[in-house]
Amino acid sequence: MFANELRYHRLRLPQKWQNTYDTIDVAVRQMQCSFEINKSQSSVGTQELHQIFCSVYNDNPSYYYYTPTVCQTEHYSDKFLCHVNYIYSEKQAKEIEQVLAEFLRDFYKQHVSRHMKDHEKVMLIHNYLVSTVAYDYSAESGAGEDLDVYNVLGALLKRRAVCWGISMAFKLLCDYLGVPSLVVLGKSSLDKSEDDHAWNIVRLGSHFYHVDATWDLRTKGSARHVFDHYNIDDGMMGAVHDWDRQYYPDCDGYEYNYFYMNNCFVSELGQIGPFLHRRLEQGKSQVLLKYRGDMPENDAIYREAQSAVAGFCESAGGRGVSWSVSINREMQNICVVLE
Repeated sequence: MFANELRYHRLRLPQKWQNTYDTIDVAVRQMQCSFEINKSQSSVGTQELHQIFCSVYNDNPSYYYYTPTVCQTEHYSDKFLCHVNYIYSEKQAKEIEQVLAEFLRDFYKQHVSRHMKDHEKVMLIHNYLVSTVAYDYSAESGAGEDLDVYNVLGALLKRRAVCWGISMAFKLLCDYLGVPSLVVLGKSSLDKSEDDHAWNIVRLGSHFYHVDATWDLRTKGSARHVFDHYNIDDGMMGAVHDWDRQYYPDCDGYEYNYFYMNNCFVSELGQIGPFLHRRLEQGKSQVLLKYRGDMPENDAIYREAQSAVAGFCESAGGRGVSWSVSINREMQNICVVLE
């Protein structure tokens, strides 16, 4: 097993349930197929037991061979008899763990420097997942059969996953690099529809931040990276996500938000063109900015971007370039890419 930097879900359980958590944790770590939970010591019912099974999974991304959705329980007067159907055999799990350990060592060797700060590690992890993982729409539609899309193997080794697998991979990499993080289970909402969703919260310094690599992956288009849902606070995340705010920590950090760190703000339509032109002249092939205030219509933004790109091309000797602009009105972000 790999180191775990923060077991947030265990900490949020009532004290009397934590013993049950520990029993399940030990059983899953040892890949026990059946084990007992004493009712008199745990004081939990069926619904609470399922919650604890999920808490164990979300705290431990290295339990990729287990999913709480395939656990069954038998009820007796004095105990629960729990049965777990593991995705892999014990032999397979040990072989996969070696492959995963090698992946983590290579990841560290190739991408991490000794003096990296935590916020740099978080950006590294976010950008790595956004640029290497493909979202598995077949699983979303119910057509897929690969359970690894829900765990770290799908995201890190197979490079296809859904939100739960991506958020588990994010936590595993954070744990490996010593950054406190947790998996959030909530809802995502767009076009008035709501879907079950998973993302992450990280602690940087004394503040917490939301990070949703899945939504940045699905909305990046031709961009290398987007930071629409990277190190944002509750107010910004609440525009398109919903979660139990009493259960999860308050996210009020802004210092390590991409747009704040890089001073990428405009508040008037006429500021968009000059901002883009300056960044393009600095050699940027991708420019991101956030609009403060009431956002202009998309057509007006497009015209400003088109004028900025044309002016840049003229100043660069008249060469033409292909380019694209994407606009996220929910997060009020604009991304221009020279292709």
